[in-house]
Amino acid sequence: MKTRMITNLRRAILIASLMLSPVAAFSQSGEWAGYSGKEMISRILNDGKYLWVATNSGLLKLNTETEETVVYNRDNSGLPDNHLRNIAKDREGNLWVTTQFNGIAKFDDGNCSVYSSSNSGLPTDQYCTSIAIDDADNKWVGSLLYLNRFDDEDWRSWTTPRSSIAGYWFIYDLKFDREGVLWLGGSAPEWHFAKFTGEEIQVLTEISQDVNHIEIDDDNNKWLATGRGLVKYDGADFITYHTENSDIPSNDVYYVTKDASGNLWLAAGKYLVRFDGENFTSYETPLLEEVDPAGQNFILCLNIDPKNNIWLGTKRSGLFKFTQGTFRQVLKISDTETGIKETENKNQEMKIRNTGSGISFDLSLTEKATVSLSVFDMSGCPVSTLLNGQYLSSGNYNYNMDLSHGIFLVKSVVNGKVNVTKAVVRDK
Repeated sequence: MKTRMITNLRRAILIASLMLSPVAAFSQSGEWAGYSGKEMISRILNDGKYLWVATNSGLLKLNTETEETVVYNRDNSGLPDNHLRNIAKDREGNLWVTTQFNGIAKFDDGNCSVYSSSNSGLPTDQYCTSIAIDDADNKWVGSLLYLNRFDDEDWRSWTTPRSSIAGYWFIYDLKFDREGVLWLGGSAPEWHFAKFTGEEIQVLTEISQDVNHIEIDDDNNKWLATGRGLVKYDGADFITYHTENSDIPSNDVYYVTKDASGNLWLAAGKYLVRFDGENFTSYETPLLEEVDPAGQNFILCLNIDPKNNIWLGTKRSGLFKFTQGTFRQVLKISDTETGIKETENKNQEMKIRNTGSGISFDLSLTEKATVSLSVFDMSGCPVSTLLNGQYLSSGNYNYNMDLSHGIFLVKSVVNGKVNVTKAVVRDK
């Protein structure tokens, strides 16, 4: 029962992370301008000179030598959604990015072609969380409820195993092994780990926990990053490394990748972990607990570049670079205040007060501004929109909202600058 409760809580945190994030505004070197919330980095791709980073606020291009950045989003590039989940590169050098709500896109450094359920054979636009490209340059996309293949002309889809349409069926990762077999890792009531036989999805029932990521080693072993440790599958047997039988520091493993020497590197909670086949060596990432002492900040993805630098994408602390045992925070995403308290920027002052029956917003503008103000529940579902891009003159404004007890997320956008604040409504 305890294990099941922990797994369900962890799944709820991941779903909430997928469902809500602010919108990016613009970019500048060394900072993520417009990233006032605690943005999630979902995936990192390295093409030699640039890192391409999929975030909740668009696609970040980072020069690995100068660390200059450019941010592409739906406002400046034609991307269909700012909530990006994965990236892959085809044989012609085009990037393919998957989105949370609006299908996928083919991206060529500013030129964007969108594929959705309204203009292509993709059966759903929702939760396109994974992508892999095979030797024939076919694009394989894991979406909500479906495994999809696109050959640059036609789509074909296979339904993931399920007994009903209720619940979530996320395909977190797709990976081809050395024999060309496609493996699926995900989160669903009926399956967590499966292989595609060419005509159907075959579930391996030995795995009963979420599979977040898959790595294939030189011997064609499958290594699974799961919510209950690191799992090795050699084609016949499963071996699980967890905190009770090994020195792995956390059972929450979100990502696994290998370096040129064959070592595995894991994103395990707040730890970067190296596994040489016998021993685990852990490196604790700085700043994660400082941003979120509640423990909902962790490493989500890794990328090892040709110089053996390891790039770490986190849920709330931006991008880190690990070189010769030392961490450096390359891009910092500014922290978001929690609780009902004042938030500020240059041209506004907003006070959020608990009224006992809801929330009161006092907004003071020193100059004219375009303002949006929305409230979401903690699952990411919208509760109400008080202002939607309204033009306001300088002055003082007050807005009230009746809400039942609970925790809510308040998102304000003033002249393109986003701020997200957690608000707790309780009886006075």
